[in-house]
Amino acid sequence: MAFYCWDYPLDELPQLTHAGYCDSETGHEFDVHTHLGYEIVYVKRGRGSIQVLPGKAPIECIADDVMVTAPGLEHQFAIGQSDIEYFWVGVQTKHVVGISNNHILPPRRLLTKTPRSIEYLECTEEFRALEDLGDNLDIESFVLIRHAPEFFSPIFDIISEIRSYQPYRSYRVFSAMLSIIALVNRRVDQIDGWTTRSEAVQYAAESVRAHWNEDVSLTEIGRRVGLHPSHLSRIFHREVGVPFRQYLTSVRIRNAKQFLVNGDAVGTVALKCGFSSIYAFSRAFHRETGFAPSAYRGSLTTPKDVPNAETTPTLTGKQTGVISR
Repeated sequence: MAFYCWDYPLDELPQLTHAGYCDSETGHEFDVHTHLGYEIVYVKRGRGSIQVLPGKAPIECIADDVMVTAPGLEHQFAIGQSDIEYFWVGVQTKHVVGISNNHILPPRRLLTKTPRSIEYLECTEEFRALEDLGDNLDIESFVLIRHAPEFFSPIFDIISEIRSYQPYRSYRVFSAMLSIIALVNRRVDQIDGWTTRSEAVQYAAESVRAHWNEDVSLTEIGRRVGLHPSHLSRIFHREVGVPFRQYLTSVRIRNAKQFLVNGDAVGTVALKCGFSSIYAFSRAFHRETGFAPSAYRGSLTTPKDVPNAETTPTLTGKQTGVISR
């Protein structure tokens, strides 16, 4: 099991109060706690529940769901026997932010211990753009956003940049934070339900980009958006310009290129990218690039030599989902 958790991971970006990732967990229950800022939890795989209303049943979150809790809201995340993979990010949106060693604190501890000490500081000018987006958020307690695979990319970027220790990572992380809060604003403002065909196609494409290394099927996607798989296949082809299976393969090959450049064996890359066999992977790779995987890897020495990835088709239509408060 991989488990990463950071509190205030970037000194120059205190608006990011915490972040973390767990790729596999069962049978765990966190303490009831609060945060100084918003917390965004994204479930990539499996299911878990979050208790946000005292005396009420917890709210279940499944794959591609996002739970946003407001600052100061007492909540509790519980994981049952279903194996779960999930990410979390904590964000303060004001230009004056609170810094505390105990920013995640079980409320019951306040009954017996001295309340947490909070130091306030003003953010630098280049990192103040979050405030306008945060002021637009209409979340008094929490919001559950269903069918939200578009959150995966910016959240994953934050985790990757925290671990990278590369120059300018604070700017990359801040850009991802802006994307997350903008997405929350967009989804909260939208009407519940799927209202146009393009929205279902957008969801299918986002699902591929978030779950390209898993068993992605039109049957499951169609079930979630309320369309028959064959009907969804037809409108996907018409609106995107390529069949769903070809789109999925292109995304997988784009990621496979980077694994090959990093030196992974062809068989390992095939498994990582969701192919059933080395033969299926090699055939698909050659069809997309004109190279055999081993020849492609052997011709490159550094990531900068990698040819441009296949262009992902541009999609139209706004992204929406079922939102429960």
